[in-house]
Amino acid sequence: MMMIARHRLIGRLLTVAAILAVVAGRPCARAQDDGEEEEEAPNPAPVVRMPAFVINDAQFDQWVYGNMGLANAGAARGRLDSLLTLNVEDLERTCGLTPVQKKKLLLAGRGDIKRFFDRIEEMRKRFTKGRNDQNQFAQLWQEVQPLRNAYHAGFFGEDSIYAKALRATLTPEQVAKHEEVVRDRTLYRYWARVDLAMELLNNQVGFTDDQRRQLVKLLREETEPPRRLGEHDYYVVLYQLSRIPEGKIKPVFEDVQWRFLERQLEQGRGMEWFLRQNGFVPGDEPAPGAKPPNRMPEARAEIRKVP
Repeated sequence: MMMIARHRLIGRLLTVAAILAVVAGRPCARAQDDGEEEEEAPNPAPVVRMPAFVINDAQFDQWVYGNMGLANAGAARGRLDSLLTLNVEDLERTCGLTPVQKKKLLLAGRGDIKRFFDRIEEMRKRFTKGRNDQNQFAQLWQEVQPLRNAYHAGFFGEDSIYAKALRATLTPEQVAKHEEVVRDRTLYRYWARVDLAMELLNNQVGFTDDQRRQLVKLLREETEPPRRLGEHDYYVVLYQLSRIPEGKIKPVFEDVQWRFLERQLEQGRGMEWFLRQNGFVPGDEPAPGAKPPNRMPEARAEIRKVP
């Protein structure tokens, strides 16, 4: 009997050990199964999708009108209407206008404004058709530049309906007075821009007061004022400086200063084609050897707005 009881006890112990082994092994088996599933079905690598080349309508408005809170046709039209009114009122104060003269000038200016926005809308239609085409994008950018420059450079330039009406409407005495006032104002504004450009150059080169005076003196003696002014006046000044013979400008500076200044002047030379094509500097055609920039001016790293 004792032998039978002993065999039964051993059998029960073996049974309990087997049950414990199964229960204890289940989490391990599950973890192992989970690991095997991860190896068989790993997470797929993320798919990188390249964005399509798309330029929206707001970008076109920024091309033409710039930022400054005027990047839409409504604000731009309001600005040009105000500019026309100010121009005519200024003429009335400086030259004296008859009511008939004033009416003719206002009508001519409104004709310029209408023609400007007609050109913008025509360009916008082409933009809408080709805005997803990167090749057409570059071409449209170049064609937009004259419109942008006209908008930012006073608008009523030499070839405008307003300017033609001005010459046809005013008396010779009034024309002479007007031209004198415009010339004086342009020169004053240009030399104010030169002062600003000197400050920006000083940050790069480090001038003494005497070096700055000599540089401005060379500008006055060796260059002509630009035809007109606009948002690229800083580069107009750099270009003008780059036209001064090296033998006259280099001795003003120490060698280290000259190396820094020469880099800035190279930027000015690189802008020649753009500045001439858009009427900022004297001369109808780019100088020999001047080439169009390989990249759009506004996309170039060196382009920056100067207030």
